[in-house]
Amino acid sequence: MPRSLWKGQYHAGLVQTEHYLLAYYRYIELNPVHAGMTDDPAGYRWSSYSCYRHARATGVFTDPEPLCSRSLSLVQVYSLSR
Repeated sequence: MPRSLWKGQYHAGLVQTEHYLLAYYRYIELNPVHAGMTDDPAGYRWSSYSCYRHARATGVFTDPEPLCSRSLSLVQVYSLSR
């Protein structure tokens, strides 16, 4: 019998514009802060925030440039959300 890992409020959404891409990205990266798990997304071990903030490649993310080059930097995004 198939079982779903995500139930209820969890769903997939089609990202069709850069605006929505940034909105989804901000939500994902800042969720640990909003959930009270950390005060700074860079300090959360399982976050890719530091990779994108510092625009450096890691073993998981090899090309941070696509999101880093967007019009709204993550530093601004984090500052605005506080």
